[in-house]
Amino acid sequence: MRFKSCVAAVALVMLAAASALGADGNIRLFFDPNQCRGDIPCGETRNLFVYAELDGATSEGITGIEYGMQFGNDGNADPGWAFFEEFAPGITVTVGTGAFEPLDVRAITPRRNRGRGVNLAWGQCQEGLHDLVLLETVQITNSGCTGAELRVITTGHDLPSNQFFLCPLAVLCDAPTYSKVCLGNTVTPCINPEGPRGDPAMCSQGGEAVINPAANSQSPCRVTAVNPSSWSAMKGLYRD
Repeated sequence: MRFKSCVAAVALVMLAAASALGADGNIRLFFDPNQCRGDIPCGETRNLFVYAELDGATSEGITGIEYGMQFGNDGNADPGWAFFEEFAPGITVTVGTGAFEPLDVRAITPRRNRGRGVNLAWGQCQEGLHDLVLLETVQITNSGCTGAELRVITTGHDLPSNQFFLCPLAVLCDAPTYSKVCLGNTVTPCINPEGPRGDPAMCSQGGEAVINPAANSQSPCRVTAVNPSSWSAMKGLYRD
């Protein structure tokens, strides 16, 4: 019993140390280079680009990624929005209903019952362009003519493939191990729902975007290495 407690304590220290050392990459959401805030007027459509930003443990590339999206700060319905996802060329496996589907219906729906999220994989290691790996483009339509602010936050899959990673997850290029790491800048230990008295899981959130930001809304963007040339090349992948 004492040994088990020591193991859990060591795990907590290691997780805290890993968080302090910095992020192992992130998932970023942008309308344009370094712009994660954007207006979408009534009846109009705008593209949101989703990509993995490689850093730390993911700097040498990734072979897979798993994530979902959260709308607003709760599970309440946000009517009037339509999302169409198109995954980047070269992705060989897509498992799940989508990172943006199904939409929230009521606040009390457990995430596991909702099942939102996607699992993507490639046939070979992805090192990206300027440390950016394009994941998908999302056509967002303001079909309900709402002018209210809508925050889109990257989270883990509602049905995670590994109970110890309740976070946006990346798979490294270290075959045959294929190590897993959480993405985001706030990786912290959290309760493992499958074994709350055992070793902790890891939780985090990734990048955000704000649609129709309110006047007093603070930008969640962090300046990155995205520049006009790399951005054009990245978007050009969709024209292949």
